[in-house]
Parts: sequence; C-alpha cells; structure tokens
Amino acid sequence: FSRRGWSGDRGRALAGLALLILITGSIAGFSMTPAMREQIRENWLNRRLQNWEGGSGQPLSQLQVGGLTRSYYVYAPPGYSPKHKTPLVIMLHGGGGNAHNAEAVAQMIPAAREKGVLVVYPNGTGPLKDRLLTWNADNCCGYALDHHVDDVGYIRALINRLEQEYNIDPKRIYATGLSNGGM
Repeated sequence: FSRRGWSGDRGRALAGLALLILITGSIAGFSMTPAMREQIRENWLNRRLQNWEGGSGQPLSQLQVGGLTRSYYVYAPPGYSPKHKTPLVIMLHGGGGNAHNAEAVAQMIPAAREKGVLVVYPNGTGPLKDRLLTWNADNCCGYALDHHVDDVGYIRALINRLEQEYNIDPKRIYATGLSNGGM
C-alpha cells in the first residue's frame, strides 16, 4: 500500500476494512452480491498482474480445447523482449481453487520479475465457471475426473498458444502446482 500512500497504521486500517468488506460483503446495511464479490476478485488479480512493478500481465485469456472454453492469465516481467528466448513457468492452482488462488498463495510474480520468467496461471474445470475448479489427476479430483477432462491436452494446447504469442525457450518450460495442481 505504500506506493499509493497507504502506509503505516492508516494503510493497515484501510486494508483491514477492505478485507472485512470483501469477506462479509456488507457494511452499514449495504449487501454485496456474489457477482460483485467476483468482480472485485477479478479486478484485483488483473491489477496485480498488470501493475506489478511495470510487468505486462494480461487480462483473462481463453482457449478452446476438447470442446471446452478454458481460461488463463499470463504474467510477462518488465524487460520481456520477443528477441530473447524466455523461460515459462506453468502455475497450477489446487483443487477447489483457481488462478487467483494460485498467485495469492504461491506469489510467483516477484520471482518471475526478478528472474525474467513468464508465468501462466491456467484455470481447471468445475461446475462453476471460475471457482471450485479441479484438475484431472488420474484418480483425483472432483469435476475434472468425473467428466474425463483432458487437462494434459489443455496444457499442451496452452503451451502451443503461448509459443505463438511469446518467444519461449522450449528447453526451459516448467510446471508446478499446489495440491491437486501438483498431482
């Protein structure tokens, strides 16, 4: 918060109030709808990706794979140049999570900025468009397993798409994940 002048006790108080409003969805009789809460989360991640120390995060992107519309976020660090091959890290969220959770928990953006690495945050699948998402890990988990979702095919297609849009070093493509995403 210090970049915006919200430092010290005042900044902590304002951040606490914002968190309380986000969690409870209400203040002084005002009730926040689930759609409003989701828009706040979406805006937060977009701002974080787009404004992190000059990085070029992109808004939510989509890709058609296996009859499904799949979504993901990309973070390109400051200084990214299409003239140079760049490593790619694929950060998979845990079961029941989404791309927002993956960044909030793993906080890959600071490391990506420091090391000059592209990071992609793909979303799994689930009964809801943007939450409670899972990955098909052969014997786990939930929606993705039950619906025989081809997540390996999705990640392959995602890498192909990103190789068309960015100068990715094919010898330095890495995947990591939280819980179900690590499976």
